[in-house]
Amino acid sequence: MQYLVYTESLLDLAALLVALLGGVTILQRRSDGAGKLMGWAALVLFIGEALRLVPRALNQLIGAGGDFLLLAGRMAAALAVTVFCILLSLLWEKLCAEKNGFFTEMHVRELSGARALACLFPVVYWLSGSMQGGAADPMADASGLEAMIVPAVRAVTLLIVAAIVAHHWRKTRDKIPTLRSVWLLLILAALLEIGADLGAVLVPALEYLYLLQLVCLLWIVILFVRYAGETGEKHG
Repeated sequence: MQYLVYTESLLDLAALLVALLGGVTILQRRSDGAGKLMGWAALVLFIGEALRLVPRALNQLIGAGGDFLLLAGRMAAALAVTVFCILLSLLWEKLCAEKNGFFTEMHVRELSGARALACLFPVVYWLSGSMQGGAADPMADASGLEAMIVPAVRAVTLLIVAAIVAHHWRKTRDKIPTLRSVWLLLILAALLEIGADLGAVLVPALEYLYLLQLVCLLWIVILFVRYAGETGEKHG
């Protein structure tokens, strides 16, 4: 069983390296607005995943890091995915020379704000519970249905935001062949979060679906690196 722990930790490290090196490579190859959006999208993903994966790896390998750090890391990664979606929306505008409608922008911002609150709620609740001497875990005494409410808000808001952003990428997918699969990867990542965040409340093993979600997001980063390489000289 221990070899599975080491394997997961190695995969986590590989994911961090892909996001970090991908972001740096993109920023080196393209210095225009689109290049910066692609590069920072990769680096935001790196930061979020680092905050989740490092405490998790330390806990699995040497038992360091408490439950609070694990929770805070998961929520930081969820916030990073939200920012990643927003940057993808802005990138679409740059690359396709089109503008999101007013209501589209408003819906994305409102839903992203709701998701951010749902991500911060468990952390704030944990801290307030600890200071008052109560149960630190916000879902410690919750029933299965109650424990699913906040994860459901996080998962559903991400799915809607991802669907809005993916819709734009899909309708213009033929303009940029290298990035034509971005919309599909984004939808898959959102659906996998539903399984990892919501399904794990009932079946804990489903939490590991986050690894597949991470693969989808890193695949988008790899597509960005490829596209930056193809267009670097023109837009550098």
